[in-house]
Amino acid sequence: MEFDLIDIEVKSLHLQKESQGSDKKPVYQLKIDSAMDYNKADMKTVRLNVTTLMTADNKFKLEIEHIFYFKFKVQVTGEEAQQKIVDAKTESLVFPYIRTYITNLLAMSGYPPTNIPFVLIEK
Repeated sequence: MEFDLIDIEVKSLHLQKESQGSDKKPVYQLKIDSAMDYNKADMKTVRLNVTTLMTADNKFKLEIEHIFYFKFKVQVTGEEAQQKIVDAKTESLVFPYIRTYITNLLAMSGYPPTNIPFVLIEK
């Protein structure tokens, strides 16, 4: 890999308890979107803005915006950075961080254990 993950931060977080309808096992939905920002002043760093939305019927709604910072070993253009991020399947690198964060946050917030499966991401 020609770049390293150098930092992660949570830009925003919103966890909302939903009404407690039935005792049936909730249906979980997880949606992850991302966008890359290129640092023209540095030309070695990019940030990946990742927005995650997770819902569980009648249990909760969770929205998190993470920022993942990556540093290339050499200077790259914006187009090169984007292509290298895509080619490296960077979403496979950031997903375990997101998964662990959500699992721990929900557990520490008093929700029953939530198992988010590992995901195989292919092109």
